Amino acid sequence: MCMSDPLDVVTTAGTAIGSSGIVAGFMRWIAGREAAEVATRLAVIEEQLKQLTSTLAKHGEMGERVALLEQAVKAVHERLDGRRGKR
Repeated sequence: MCMSDPLDVVTTAGTAIGSSGIVAGFMRWIAGREAAEVATRLAVIEEQLKQLTSTLAKHGEMGERVALLEQAVKAVHERLDGRRGKR
């Protein structure tokens, strides 16, 4: 088979173009799946971040409450110590 035949050239070029189209379509499909996977992972990470932020906020509030409780206990001890001294 000689490549000088125009039909052979057209057939070879058509096969090459068709093959490259199939490969390009396959690559786009793979890229789309990877993009979907990355988007899913990002959504999961964002949700975990929200949960962590919420937990940290609760811990911060708890720290403030503990500090107020310590002040109240200290005030009660000072009052009790003052009353014991007056007896």
